[in-house]
Amino acid sequence: MRLSNIRIKDFKSIIDLKAEIDVNLNCLVGKNESGKTSILEAISYLNYYKELDWKLTNKNSSRYINKKYPVIYGSFIMEHGSFKILDVIKKYIQIDLSEFIGNSKALNFEVLRWGNGPENIEFNLVNLSVGKKLNLLKKILDLNKTSKLIEEVYTRIIPSIEYYTEEELLLEPCTVKELQGRSRKFETMRRLLNLGGCKDYNDLKGDFNEVFNVTQGISNEITEIFSSYYVQDLSIDLNVGFSTGDKLCLAIKDSSGKNYSIEERSPGFQYFFAFLVNKLYNALQDGETLILLDEPGNNLHPHGAKDLLKSFNDISKDSQVLYTTHNIFLTPKVMSLDKTIFVSKDSKYGSRIDAKVYQNKYQVFRRDLGVMLNDSFLIGDINLVVEGATEKFAFHYLIHEIESDVKSYLEWINIFDAGGVTEVKPAVNYLHNALNLKGVVLLDSDKEGDRLLNVNQNKKFNEILETSSWETIRINDVFKDVEVRTFEDLFQPQDYIECFNAHCLSMNDFSFFDNEFLPYSNENPKLPIVEELKTHYLKCFENTKGKSINKVAIMRLLLDKYFRLGKKERLVKLEKVINLLNQISVKIKSIEYAG
Repeated sequence: MRLSNIRIKDFKSIIDLKAEIDVNLNCLVGKNESGKTSILEAISYLNYYKELDWKLTNKNSSRYINKKYPVIYGSFIMEHGSFKILDVIKKYIQIDLSEFIGNSKALNFEVLRWGNGPENIEFNLVNLSVGKKLNLLKKILDLNKTSKLIEEVYTRIIPSIEYYTEEELLLEPCTVKELQGRSRKFETMRRLLNLGGCKDYNDLKGDFNEVFNVTQGISNEITEIFSSYYVQDLSIDLNVGFSTGDKLCLAIKDSSGKNYSIEERSPGFQYFFAFLVNKLYNALQDGETLILLDEPGNNLHPHGAKDLLKSFNDISKDSQVLYTTHNIFLTPKVMSLDKTIFVSKDSKYGSRIDAKVYQNKYQVFRRDLGVMLNDSFLIGDINLVVEGATEKFAFHYLIHEIESDVKSYLEWINIFDAGGVTEVKPAVNYLHNALNLKGVVLLDSDKEGDRLLNVNQNKKFNEILETSSWETIRINDVFKDVEVRTFEDLFQPQDYIECFNAHCLSMNDFSFFDNEFLPYSNENPKLPIVEELKTHYLKCFENTKGKSINKVAIMRLLLDKYFRLGKKERLVKLEKVINLLNQISVKIKSIEYAG
């Protein structure tokens, strides 16, 4: 089960905010004070046992004047495999749920909260396919039964909701008595001991030798676990024990042979370690978790950020992670940017988010992270120059996900988005003449590409391409014919059409078009496929000026579709594009050899 939609009203800087959360790993990006933290904090209050305060209400709203609480709504998708949990509901409500469910493969479970106590929370079971909604708590008249159902919902139905700030992810030294208490301050230490096999804190009392054996066993276990994740330094040895006095603490020994307390390590290391402890602990629990992280790993080195991002990816296979960041190394580049959540704020609407893409977001993405390409030294010695954002996104996705010999080789290559075919020439001039760099230029097999490679029209540009520092590749080098093709024609045309239709149909609901979009259908479409679809797409607008297909969003749907397939079928679908990647790899190697 995962959180799929949220609505937040009158919470801090938020006036009325709606968003679709359609993946298990979500990164919130935006400028300071845009409301990113407020969104996470509001979602954390979907946990009924976390007490709301009316002072969190937006101060410009009438609710604040009347000392009323914010309104927090969350909708969770319940897949068919978890319908058995509905047996919980049958204990409290006499209703034929089989009739309610019907043939649906998924239901929605809604939580709506506007205060504290059972009278200020609502549970709805929703079958969207037939338009049915069942308000669960209204069906129960007994307050005691209501409280029991609420408890079972939070322990057995919806994911455990865990919200962490950087301060909470610390490993504080503590006494056995403090461990046995309930303070959240020592929760990470409790979980560390649990991972090490300590289930009873009384084992940490008594005879010195017995306690030493217990702590030594814990130390060996957590060292083995940690080394499998913190791959940037395999010399680290972890030791749990009592310092002078009665406080249990963690000591760390590295390649220097010296022991250091966790507090003496860098803030980045402390964060990564504490997060890993909580991540592994949650993985061992029965049920899913919704993890909310505010500015995780701000102090991490890029290698550490990469390890942390790997942990996020691992968690998102079974649970859900939402986090805020300004760190470019913590932004998952293989995730489509229309799944990255952009947060902004204005005086009229308060905090707002854009979780659906209807434009090229790479520039927005760099702007909100404060990353300008001209400020960066992270342009590779050898670059793959592509015409636009679609190719850049697709290659990042493919290089990360495919199982291929070229994977480890190409993931170190910088992919340079020229920003359009007309900008390829100045991009190559800049890389070659200003920065003395090398690269491969990928061009569509169309008139614009032909024109660019016409020596009479672009003599100096072609002189650069003739040097040993540069190579050119065309889309038709894969097909070995003279058809007019663009990058999108490397993929199965009917699959591309299906994803084009799905993307455009999703925009009907947002009144994006002047005229309703109707699906395109053609068994034998002309090439290039994007030109064929563009004609159909523009029929939806009264004024077509400036209107263009969102090729990045369609490519995301297409690649998501392919990577849900079995390996054998996926490789057949991706045959042409993998062929292209192999050819690019060969050309890059030839440049390296010549250099």
